[in-house]
Amino acid sequence: MSQGSEAARSKRKTADGSTDRLSGLPEGLLLDLLSFLPSRDAVRTCVLARRWRNLWKEVPALRITPATTSGYCGASALNRFVNDLLFFRNRLPLHVAEFSSYGGDNFDEAVQYLELWIRYSLSCPVAKLSVTSHDKYQRWLLPKGLITSEHLTALKLTRVKTQDDLDFSSCVSKASEDD
Repeated sequence: MSQGSEAARSKRKTADGSTDRLSGLPEGLLLDLLSFLPSRDAVRTCVLARRWRNLWKEVPALRITPATTSGYCGASALNRFVNDLLFFRNRLPLHVAEFSSYGGDNFDEAVQYLELWIRYSLSCPVAKLSVTSHDKYQRWLLPKGLITSEHLTALKLTRVKTQDDLDFSSCVSKASEDD
């Protein structure tokens, strides 16, 4: 790319006339910034500019949070979004994966894909994993032996029940002091 076109791109104006400084940032920094957003919002950034079209596919975080899940019309809509997200995302390492089930009436449908999402995250590999089942009365049963990863440094389970004591002997990574 010539210096002239690079300069023109960095001076591009936004709709209100101010300079678009985000598009001038290095890709690595943009990905770090996007990793703080819920995944639904990170995907939505693809409409901002041609450069942003596929950035969401490389974000090192999956955040399906309670704030995100409430924006869907039901568990099946959330499940479709997350399954599509995982299918189209580039299989790169993850720093964080947060999964919250839909907090609606159909518990079985709400937790139908949690195991699949966890397996995907562990295969990426993920360092920090958080799983929340949003039902006041029922707890999602964590399959025996599911949480095994040499890369996992933090695990948070909320409203999840286990069959036995969890065995972390295969999880050899140590969290750093600033985790």
